[in-house]
Amino acid sequence: MRIAVYGAGGIGGFMGARLWQAGHDVALIARGEHLRAIQANGLQVEAPDGNFTAIPRIATDDPSQVGVVDLVILGVKAWQVPEAARALLPMVGPETRVMTIQNGVEAPYQVAEVVPAEHVIAGVMYFQGILVGPGVLKCTNPGVIDSYVGQFAPRSAGETEAVARVAGALKSAGFRIAAPESVHVAAWTKFAQGSARVGVEALSRAPLGGWRCVPATRDRYHRAGMEIAAIAGARGVALMDNYEPQLFEVIDSYPANHRTSAVRDILAGRPSEIDAMTGAVIRLGREAGVPTPVNEFINAALLPQELKARGQIGWPE
Repeated sequence: MRIAVYGAGGIGGFMGARLWQAGHDVALIARGEHLRAIQANGLQVEAPDGNFTAIPRIATDDPSQVGVVDLVILGVKAWQVPEAARALLPMVGPETRVMTIQNGVEAPYQVAEVVPAEHVIAGVMYFQGILVGPGVLKCTNPGVIDSYVGQFAPRSAGETEAVARVAGALKSAGFRIAAPESVHVAAWTKFAQGSARVGVEALSRAPLGGWRCVPATRDRYHRAGMEIAAIAGARGVALMDNYEPQLFEVIDSYPANHRTSAVRDILAGRPSEIDAMTGAVIRLGREAGVPTPVNEFINAALLPQELKARGQIGWPE
């Protein structure tokens, strides 16, 4: 397949590198020092099964230089999606599919405002990629947990021909991919678990192993996750029967020192995806008429630092 990764950071960059390694025609869209390093030396990947360097067909910050592709993997941060969706249009033809991989559940809707909704594929990725330097990224658990792809619209499309092509390409690159009847269930499940965890972990300032053993903190994580499940149900997305015990199974399955990329950004004082997570919970909860007191508290407590990171407010010294 002809594939472009728009936003070749930790997750998107790793997907693009693996797809290149599997023989696909890959273009990378990046910027700044990261782009210049890729252009000079390729994209260097550190992975448990061996390090390698991907040499894309083209690495650029200008999508118009890439041409029309079969698949665009949108790898930018959640708050960058609306702008990126418009910028990627030079790579989109009548048969092109655009795949979102962001945290949260709003990205496919935002892309569908720019390209036809039936051309949007929602990806729910469960692996960690970290940009450790310009042109260098590290993946700690590639393909360890099943990830999901599916048609954004209609909601229950199963494995369409387009989804099958995308899933096949990712499988050829070594990813464990499933195409459920409705990817919305997988997306909302990850959204609930991830948003609840990010909020609690960012507030506690502790790694996963430092807070999951504290009953009171664990309880707030549970309450935050159940608020999101209630919103999903109100929006017609019925999560799995084992969703509630899965909330705990997920956090108990990761290493004690594990931190999500969103929490790392928050702790480093960088702009984060907190608005696409707890912020989205509040917005979607209000639309659905579902109260979200735990998530509202988490968002309000984290909001001053997020506004400071974005340069919207200053703090007195």
